[in-house]
Amino acid sequence: MSHDMKVQIMVDGLWTDLAEAQQILANRRIERALERIQSRLDHVVRRVNKITFMEGSQMATMQEIIDVITPLKTKVEGLNVLMDSMRNKIAELLAGEIVPPALQAKIDAVFVEAKGVADEIQVAIDENAEAEPPPVDPPVDPPVDGEV
Repeated sequence: MSHDMKVQIMVDGLWTDLAEAQQILANRRIERALERIQSRLDHVVRRVNKITFMEGSQMATMQEIIDVITPLKTKVEGLNVLMDSMRNKIAELLAGEIVPPALQAKIDAVFVEAKGVADEIQVAIDENAEAEPPPVDPPVDPPVDGEV
């Protein structure tokens, strides 16, 4: 085997290693972004529950719930922008390179899965923003004058 062939095999191996490293980095970024979104969703759920089940006869209005959920929708949109940016960076890094079909399929699968998760989160937010808050069970009667 000639020296040039050995060098070419090493270079091909390095390109493969680089592509795999980029895939791992993209997966980690997506996982961290999803963890942050999950944390925010948990926070929103806690806030919505707190607002919805307030003491006494106070009930959350739909506007209060929407006010809590609206900023989260921006975060989901930000995740979509992040995914598009990562997809573009990977495309730039691999421009002119031959990406093995198996690796391309893995890259595509990561972005399809991340987009699916973002879409599911958006649907859940939209459904919850339109839902009527549940009644307090059991209903609480307003205090009579002089009672505490």
